[in-house]
Amino acid sequence: MTFGHIVALGINCVIGSGVFLLPGLAAEGLGPASVLAVLAAGLLIFLIALCFAEVGSRFDGSGGAYRYAREAFGDLVGFEVGWLAMLAGILAWGALIDAVTVALSVFIPEVASGWPRAAVIVGVMAAFAVFNLRGVALGARASTTFSVVKVAAMLAFVVFGTLHVDAATFSPFAPSGWGAFGGAVVLYLYAYLGFENLVVPAGEMRDPGRAVPWAVTTIMASVTLLYVVVQTVAVGTLGADLSGMPNAVAAAAEVVLGPVGGKFVAAGILVSILGVNAASAIVGPRRVSAMADDGALPRVLGKVHPTFRTPWAAIFLVYGGATLVALTGSFRELVVIAVVARFLQYAPTCAAAIALRRQDDVPPARFLLPGGPIIPVLALLLSTVLLLRAAPIHLVFGLIAAFAGLPVWWWQKRREQARSSS
Repeated sequence: MTFGHIVALGINCVIGSGVFLLPGLAAEGLGPASVLAVLAAGLLIFLIALCFAEVGSRFDGSGGAYRYAREAFGDLVGFEVGWLAMLAGILAWGALIDAVTVALSVFIPEVASGWPRAAVIVGVMAAFAVFNLRGVALGARASTTFSVVKVAAMLAFVVFGTLHVDAATFSPFAPSGWGAFGGAVVLYLYAYLGFENLVVPAGEMRDPGRAVPWAVTTIMASVTLLYVVVQTVAVGTLGADLSGMPNAVAAAAEVVLGPVGGKFVAAGILVSILGVNAASAIVGPRRVSAMADDGALPRVLGKVHPTFRTPWAAIFLVYGGATLVALTGSFRELVVIAVVARFLQYAPTCAAAIALRRQDDVPPARFLLPGGPIIPVLALLLSTVLLLRAAPIHLVFGLIAAFAGLPVWWWQKRREQARSSS
C-alpha cells in the first residue's frame, strides 16, 4: 500500500453518512456558531489521532490498537482490545453492507427487500472478496476509487454551495447563546471516528513507521477542513431553517442545485457507504490475521495465499460473518458494541503513548509528540469521557463481549504453551 492508498483508506474510514446528516442537528440551539463546534470536535479528536501517530510510528506490523495495547500492557489487554474490535468490526460491517441496499433503493426500489436485497449483499461482498484476495494493492485501489469519488462529490457541493452562501445568515452568530456548544461538539465527535482503522494493515504498507504518522495527521486535518466548510455552506444556504434538520446537506443541495440536488446527495451517500465498506474489507481481515500471527487466535487464521500473499483464511472468516449478519439482520442490535469497542481502542492507545516511552525493549518512535505526557493525558481523558457517555446498556453489551473472549484467550494460551514445549 502506497501513501496515497493509506490516505484514501483513512478518508473512507472516517467520512461516512455523518457529514450528510449531522449539520442540522449540530446547529440546533447553536445556529451559525455550530461551525466552531465542528472545528472544536475536530481538534479534540486530533489529540487522540496524534497518540495513534506516535505509537504507530514505532511498529511495522499489522494490528493497530491491538498491537499497541499488547506491546504496552501485555497479552491479555491486547487480546481484549483485538477481540472486541474483531467482533465489532464484523457486526458493524454487516450493518454497513445492509446500508448499501438502503442507499441503492433510492434509485432501484426493488433491492430494499426479498431476493434482490440478498443478491446485492452477496454480490457486493463477492466483489470485495475478489479484490482483496488478489492482493492488498488491488483492494486499496478500490478503496481509493471510492474515496476520490466521495471527496469529489463533497467538493462539488462545497464549490457550488459557496456561490449561494448568504452572509446575513451568520448574524446573529449564536442566537440562543452558547449553552448548546458542548453538546454540539460531542455530537460531531462521532463524525470523526474511524481514523484508527487505517493503522491496522500497517504490515502491508510501504515504510509504515514513517507513513502512518503522516497519513493520520493529513487525514484528520483534511477531514476537519472539509467538515467545517460543509457546515458553513449549510448555514449560509439554509439559515435558520437548518436548526434540527435531519438531512441538511440534501436540503442545501436542493437550494444549490435544484431538484437534482436530492439525487446528487443520495448518490453521494451511496458512494460514501461503499467507501466505508471498501475500507472495512481491508481492515477487518488484517486485524484477525495479526492476532493469529501472534498466537492470540488459531494460527490457521493467519495463513496467507501462496501467490497473492493475502490472509485468505481471515478474509473468509470476516467476510462470511459480515455477510451472515447482513442477510439475517438478527444481530444488528449488537452493533452498539462497535461504539464501546472503538473507545476501548482509543484509551489503551493513548495510555500506550506514555507507557512505551518508558520501555527500552520497543522500537523508538519516529514521530514524537511535543510537551511530554500532556497530549496523551488529555487524549486519555477525552477517550474516557466519550466512553462514559455511552448508554449503560451499551456498556453492559461491551462487558459481556469482553468476558466472552476470556475462554478463547485461555484456551489459545494453553495451545500456544503446549506448542512451544513440544
